[in-house]
Amino acid sequence: MTFGDLKDKLRDMGFEEDASMDEYKELVINAVNRSIEIIKNTVVSRLEGEDPAPFALDLESDDETEIDLPAKVIMLLPLLSAYYIWLDDDERKAVMYYNQYDDLCNQIFSERLNGTKMTITGGYRFG
Repeated sequence: MTFGDLKDKLRDMGFEEDASMDEYKELVINAVNRSIEIIKNTVVSRLEGEDPAPFALDLESDDETEIDLPAKVIMLLPLLSAYYIWLDDDERKAVMYYNQYDDLCNQIFSERLNGTKMTITGGYRFG
């Protein structure tokens, strides 16, 4: 996902027009960076078992900048970013996005646990 793709998703999650999103550009970037850090440190590190490399966007980041997150967790980013963007202005909307983020996190972790299969072979034969 590129930064431009993410901005399009965030725009659809509550901004009425492009101009209002441009007014909050710094807030959006801060929310995205905070979300990336949280997802990397809580979800990615748990799934991959290693500490992920740091990554951050800045005001000079263009729309073609690739966001460094695994494909499996990339859909968490718009939801958690929207939570941080709306937290001060519309708590109800923020909580709705956080609940969606939390549900998707739980699905990702449960798929990982349910995907682990075990085959037991051998044993004793009685009789």
